[in-house]
Amino acid sequence: MLRTEAERAHDELLMISANLQIARLFPKGHSLRESSLELIAGALQYVPIRYRDKDWVQAHDYLEKNYPGWLKGFCCEQHQAARCCSVPDWSQFVTVLCSA
Repeated sequence: MLRTEAERAHDELLMISANLQIARLFPKGHSLRESSLELIAGALQYVPIRYRDKDWVQAHDYLEKNYPGWLKGFCCEQHQAARCCSVPDWSQFVTVLCSA
């Protein structure tokens, strides 16, 4: 099925939202791999707008509560990254996604 223009625009907005929210979390001088941004933007699709518009940590908490193991699932299924699959919690996920 072809994606509509609205769906593509929605995805683009999610990516921008993810970038803005993530930027607040990471110290200056650190960046995220592009695949990691895609991962997080994908996860944000499952977060109600009322959480998404706040801060990424709240969005993450919503995902953890409603989709236990989402982090590992997204990482392993979409990226097959062994290092990512073994990340036990959010704080270590941040470390894994950061590249100096």
